[in-house]
Amino acid sequence: MRFIHGQDALVAEWVAARIPHIGGPDAFGPHATVGVANDDKLIAGIVYHNYLPRYGHCEISFAADTPRFATRGVIRALLSVPFEQYACRTASLMIPHKAARVLRFVGGIGFVRRGCLPEFFAPGVHGEVYSMTMKDYEKLRQRIG
Repeated sequence: MRFIHGQDALVAEWVAARIPHIGGPDAFGPHATVGVANDDKLIAGIVYHNYLPRYGHCEISFAADTPRFATRGVIRALLSVPFEQYACRTASLMIPHKAARVLRFVGGIGFVRRGCLPEFFAPGVHGEVYSMTMKDYEKLRQRIG
């Protein structure tokens, strides 16, 4: 696997196409991305958006065509952007409450459920708020190397 840098429009479009509630890559606002490719095929992408330097926070949106992208090294590299490059204290993401696999995945890598926003995505589709703090990230780094 290899990382794709400097292709923000391409990766954001790819991620947005896989997340129904996003509404297109323009919905991210100013952003940066990292893609994960197997050979020349994009298999996962992450968008870092709503970066607030004053508050040490950014939001993350990601998508993948296969869970096989999620090696320890890849997860560490993708999360190093907000915590090591941007020096964020927190990174957050919002997930539809019905996306059980995604909820298990983000919980498994160290994100913590912080709350629920009723009908955030649509009538009857609530938004689960997850975040990772710098302390959570440090624990993850120790655990996965």
